[in-house]
Amino acid sequence: MELTLEVKKIPPCPDCHSPQVARKGRRYRNLKAPPIGLMPVVLKAEVPQCQCKICGKTFEVSPPLPKPTYDTPGDWAKT
Repeated sequence: MELTLEVKKIPPCPDCHSPQVARKGRRYRNLKAPPIGLMPVVLKAEVPQCQCKICGKTFEVSPPLPKPTYDTPGDWAKT
């Protein structure tokens, strides 16, 4: 199963903070996700390439992924 994640809102320029940003292309990152039952899952995350109309800086927008979570400590089962 393949799920596609797309960026809907482009953030402001990371250098000058101008909201005047144009998309200049995109690429995709394939990320493995936990399976659903026996079906493997791949997240196809869009990575937009953008350019600021004010300062000319080009940059990529991070995929819309949830923030990392922390694993249970390895010694939790020790009693």
